[in-house]
Amino acid sequence: MKTVNTLAAALGLALTTSATASLQFHEPFDYSDDYLQNSTNGQSAGVLGAASDWTSNASSVGDVWIHPQGTTTGINWQPSTSPEFTVFDGTASAYNLATSGGYVGPPGPLDANPLNDPNQDSSNTDRLTLGIDLDASITSSFTTGNTTWISYVTAWAWDRNSEAPNVILGTGNVPALSRGDNYGTDTGFGSGGGPTRNNRTDIYPMFYDAGQYRNNTGAVAGNAYSDAAHEVTEADSWNWGALDTNDDLGEVNVVVMKIEWNADTLGEDIISLAVFNDDNPLALTEANFDTLIASKPQASSANWLAANKPNIDETQLDTLTVMGIKYHIDEIRLGTTFAAVAPVPEPSSLALLGLGGLLIARRRRG
Repeated sequence: MKTVNTLAAALGLALTTSATASLQFHEPFDYSDDYLQNSTNGQSAGVLGAASDWTSNASSVGDVWIHPQGTTTGINWQPSTSPEFTVFDGTASAYNLATSGGYVGPPGPLDANPLNDPNQDSSNTDRLTLGIDLDASITSSFTTGNTTWISYVTAWAWDRNSEAPNVILGTGNVPALSRGDNYGTDTGFGSGGGPTRNNRTDIYPMFYDAGQYRNNTGAVAGNAYSDAAHEVTEADSWNWGALDTNDDLGEVNVVVMKIEWNADTLGEDIISLAVFNDDNPLALTEANFDTLIASKPQASSANWLAANKPNIDETQLDTLTVMGIKYHIDEIRLGTTFAAVAPVPEPSSLALLGLGGLLIARRRRG
């Protein structure tokens, strides 16, 4: 038994070490059921790759709230007709994605003080922003010839005025309560969610250059939140899925972003982005990521007009920030391989023991 246990441990290490070594940042939001940050509670303990606590802001009600994995928020999104509650619970089992800890977003009615009636409109929180600094060991890897992958899990938190979270690898924390258009004077790569206003539930590759918002159409004049000339078309963006196959609010979306540093024709960076959800019900693999990008060429800046391609100073990028309206987000990962940011759950000890026993038996027969 000792031999089998030792072999099982070795097999487990072999199956997980490669992806783990390539994982640089991971936030599973493994904290208590509480605010992500308030006057007495700034979270980041144990977060791989974090160089600071989270800073966060929310309009209307309190702050960004941490919900335990496996539980729903109690947010009622259809009180005017018949009560219907958001079903997202922080898991992504349909994509065989490893999840743990909790997830964040607006507080539920029973998180409020005083308590709200769960059968009434229960999500007052509107704009949600959060940010964290990255360790220098991560930022030093943003160099020519290297690739950075980012992934996160997201779902709608409410049915009205929701906006996909714009996760940004950038130079500074997002201004408080920005809805996706305003990144101050900072620079970085992001994942859509507006502008334009009509793109608020779309996910697509974009970037900021000294605060100037840019997407595949070029620079959005004045970062205008309503600008038809710079709207990203349906053919060039991914839908932030709202309703799952049971027509319940809380469809799981797994967003994967790939940044290839200084890899384009004239030394520009290449950002590519795909979303795995009910619109694209593919297994979470790098081959399927490539398939999705091929299906929407503008989902990679390699296919943009030369004047619109990103060419920024990646040595200055040192933060991860998130902004948007009424969203849930979980399992933010950054790493150097697809496998690192899209890990499958670890094999059970019983499976390892079974494999170990099989190998031992074969060795004895040999």
